[in-house]
Amino acid sequence: SITLLSTSKFKRVKYWECAHDLPVTCIAARPLPKSLNGEELTGVTVDAISASADNKLCHVTKQKRSTLKTKRASRSGGLGFFQILTLVLFVILVLFLMKVSVDVCEEEFVGFGDLMSFKECVLHTVLWAPPDRPGVSFVPY
Repeated sequence: SITLLSTSKFKRVKYWECAHDLPVTCIAARPLPKSLNGEELTGVTVDAISASADNKLCHVTKQKRSTLKTKRASRSGGLGFFQILTLVLFVILVLFLMKVSVDVCEEEFVGFGDLMSFKECVLHTVLWAPPDRPGVSFVPY
């Protein structure tokens, strides 16, 4: 455990329990309120650094949370250019597949009552090639 004492009243300022597994061998406290390297990136002021017998360092602070403000993503609320482009390309692809499906399988489409034959035609002719088609299962020589 580590106890931080004030120098004026010799009173406990902060107490860290179970900071190390082994006994603390040395501790270095900050003498002046000057920022150390890297503190401006984290927003946490390190008040003391302790080392234990197992060669582990512990950076202790009196702060409860970082002083850095969390940055919120500034979004305009609308769709971006690439999102709109992706949506347009997806719609074009779906329309192209629908046109090819109707062109290839129009004789199977009798009406909305019998959609199974149309579905089989679209699945096995337009989207996937049947396994007995030349070039799918074997090389056509």
